[in-house]
Amino acid sequence: MIFLDINVLVDVLSAREGYEASAEIIESIKEGKEKGCISALTIPITWYVLGERRESIEEIRTLTKYFTIVPLSLRILNNAFESKMRDFEDSIQLNSALKGKSEFLITRNKKDFEHYNKIIILTPEEFLSKHGN
Repeated sequence: MIFLDINVLVDVLSAREGYEASAEIIESIKEGKEKGCISALTIPITWYVLGERRESIEEIRTLTKYFTIVPLSLRILNNAFESKMRDFEDSIQLNSALKGKSEFLITRNKKDFEHYNKIIILTPEEFLSKHGN
């Protein structure tokens, strides 16, 4: 299972520089070559980051068809509160990835997760170079 951080979806939905690797991972999930999951928190934050456009809702809705959505629970929140990570949202993402039994967490903010070793943290490019199809 591959967990995608918010920034990977934003890469693709906003066609941000370097989005191609993120798009390739998402396409692999859409084609059923990989299983993917995201946090329930990812959906509203992504919509907000993209400017709350109606098109954004439809793009996000389409993408969510292909992902397991990890519910945001009190346990995930409590684990995030207790975490030593500086960024609370990143801690929620990490704890959601663990709850989703993900082997990989794909992110653009790898440095924010570097002290954690219970899951493999990779950038989209690193994931493709090591596990590309």
